Amino acid sequence: MSLIEFLVLLTAATGVFFSVVAAIGVIRMPTALTRLHCTTKAATLGVGFLVLAAAFHFNDGAVALRALAVIAFLVLTAPIAAHAIARTAAHSYDRAPDAELREHAPSEPTAGDAPPPTS
Repeated sequence: MSLIEFLVLLTAATGVFFSVVAAIGVIRMPTALTRLHCTTKAATLGVGFLVLAAAFHFNDGAVALRALAVIAFLVLTAPIAAHAIARTAAHSYDRAPDAELREHAPSEPTAGDAPPPTS
């Protein structure tokens, strides 16, 4: 087994591991926001490692450059998309029929949270 084959095997196995962890997290996590957290972190790593394995497999500069562009795009856009989805989910708690989203809703400020009066 050559070094390139070993790198392909290692990065592909790591990518599959993270993808399976993301899938299990979607099933096991109790709320929408925690499920979103699992998929954003683990799936980004999983797809990143799988694309890196493809770059190692083809052993071509153009493919490697495209793979790095895909990884950079994933790393830059996945957190932004997750933030937008989480913000929408958190702000739509009052229209949701289930208590899942209401538990993460922003609470009303109490007297202790109010800023001190200015004079």
